[in-house]
Amino acid sequence: MIANDLQRSCYPLIAIYPRWQIDAGQWVSYLPLLAVIVILSVFWFKRELWSRACFFAFAYFMAALLPILGLVDNFIFQFSFVFDHFQYLASIGPLALAGAGLARFSDMVIPKKPWLQSGLCAGLLLFLGMASWERTWVYQSQETLWTDTLAKNPNCWVGQYNLGSILLQKGQVDKALEHFQNAVEINPNYLEAHSNLGLALLQKGQMDEAVAHFKKASEIAPNSLSTHYNLGVALFRNGKLDEAVAQYRKALEINPNSLETHYNLGLTLFKNRQLDEAIAQFLEVLRLKPDFSPAQDYLARAQALVRRRDGLE
Repeated sequence: MIANDLQRSCYPLIAIYPRWQIDAGQWVSYLPLLAVIVILSVFWFKRELWSRACFFAFAYFMAALLPILGLVDNFIFQFSFVFDHFQYLASIGPLALAGAGLARFSDMVIPKKPWLQSGLCAGLLLFLGMASWERTWVYQSQETLWTDTLAKNPNCWVGQYNLGSILLQKGQVDKALEHFQNAVEINPNYLEAHSNLGLALLQKGQMDEAVAHFKKASEIAPNSLSTHYNLGVALFRNGKLDEAVAQYRKALEINPNSLETHYNLGLTLFKNRQLDEAIAQFLEVLRLKPDFSPAQDYLARAQALVRRRDGLE
């Protein structure tokens, strides 16, 4: 209850704000740029009368924000166009102007009463400090941060994924599944969400659904070791050994020194009675890690079966 009250009091501050679509063909898309030009022009032409400080504060603010104003592409724009923390340094200019204005205002309203002026500033700082303190509850943990974000911006696909990952680590698989599914519905090409959704479905024993999401992940990132490896695991558990072998081989084309992939490929080949190839994979595992006991055990079992097959025992 307290957390909900604090959440409402801090609205609309969000870790990731809703992302809107920019259409270069619409004239309204150019209004922010026009507004900046008009404001700077007014401050510049009136600088000798009253706006010198305003021009400097506004120009400083814009210059400090230049790297993330959208003039150059930035990976963060795939999530949102607004991030509060990027304006911390830029806010020094407007805050200095506001502080000077507050001092001048207090001299005009309550002149020659420094104790009252100090009390006014202290009251303002106390109010701002309380507002900041109320906001800190959101940052108690990753779970509270992303819960707060999704309460205000449910279409935040990275928030859905992050909260789902946290819940999956805590063993709350059903809740994690819900958030991963939301993430891929919002962003169908979200690689990590498809991968983690597949892992959660594996834990639930829903093999066909897990395979479908791992296949989607491998389509999105065909050169990713983990996508082919995870798909191989899902196919193996689903009893599709030949398909699992194919995925493990693709994974090894990407990283020939992946110990886990060599071992799982060897295990799959062993289960599929391809003993000679399985032995080769277990030997490769032991080359990479000589004390890997599971590979030692399966190597001995495969060699024993080969000797029996060849009539050497």
